[in-house]
Amino acid sequence: MNRYAGYDCFVCGKKFTPDDDVVVCSECGTPYHRICYQQQNHCINQELHASGGSWKEIEDKKRLENGGGICEHCGHVNREKLAECEACGKFQVNMDDDPNGKRIIQTPLGEQHAFMSSDPYCGLEKDTEIGGERLEDIVSFISNNSVYYVTLFNHFQKTNRKISFNLPCILFPHLYFAHRKMWFMAILVCLLWIIFSLPDRMINMLSVFQDSEYLQILYQFGVNQQEITGITDFLTNNQALFESLQIPFFVLRVISQILLCLFGNYLYFRYVLKHVKEIRHRTSSAPKEVKKIVLLAEGGTNLWNVIGCFFLYQILLGLISGLVLML
Repeated sequence: MNRYAGYDCFVCGKKFTPDDDVVVCSECGTPYHRICYQQQNHCINQELHASGGSWKEIEDKKRLENGGGICEHCGHVNREKLAECEACGKFQVNMDDDPNGKRIIQTPLGEQHAFMSSDPYCGLEKDTEIGGERLEDIVSFISNNSVYYVTLFNHFQKTNRKISFNLPCILFPHLYFAHRKMWFMAILVCLLWIIFSLPDRMINMLSVFQDSEYLQILYQFGVNQQEITGITDFLTNNQALFESLQIPFFVLRVISQILLCLFGNYLYFRYVLKHVKEIRHRTSSAPKEVKKIVLLAEGGTNLWNVIGCFFLYQILLGLISGLVLML
């Protein structure tokens, strides 16, 4: 990541890109393309050297005054109305100006919420308490997409309501919870959905084991014919039971999807408050910087968790299906 992406090189005037090789003056912080600096062999921003100023502070102030915003993912100060951060490339909240020079964002509940684009706390004071915890700590723990969750969490507290709409939770709730490091909920949903899918899985397995061509392939690979016969007999003897469970289990799965869609955000809200409180207690005697590092490390999101949860679901599905066949 190049934190000078989008700024202008003092020598050639071209904007830095995330992949550029940049060198920075140790005295004033002015950045240059390495080749441009080698051509000059010294920093040419002598005005700042004389005043003792900082190039980045001045440039960032100009950007904010001109309507730019701070990336909630990496902290880079972007130019105004950019869809993606110049430094990290992540999506920026799409906001329009209002007559007062503020930004307006559509909240998850359809409300209009106005605040300065450079404000990571969405118009609230960083010492504001939500659920008994400081907003500054909550924002650090949420990390990614904090604008969405801060407005939503504040709404939960003000109205005492628990319902909102979470699209990932109606499609892939176990992956959503794993992405947000909520492993208890991720594993619980995996187990519930495996159980709800067992009748369909057992009936499908029966049709597979009744396929003579498939059985011949299994026998060629050394699978014991007696074991196959035992599994087939079990599935055949319980076919009526599995068929009777198909519709009720399907209905249960749909109900669980709807409930997770409506209460998924609130579950995350309670998860955030619980862990922020735990971290506050654990770091009570440590410097403030240490607490923030712990909040950032234990919160946020993790894409590898999603991949791990996907494979965990497949493993659990195979294990539970095997246990049912052994009954």
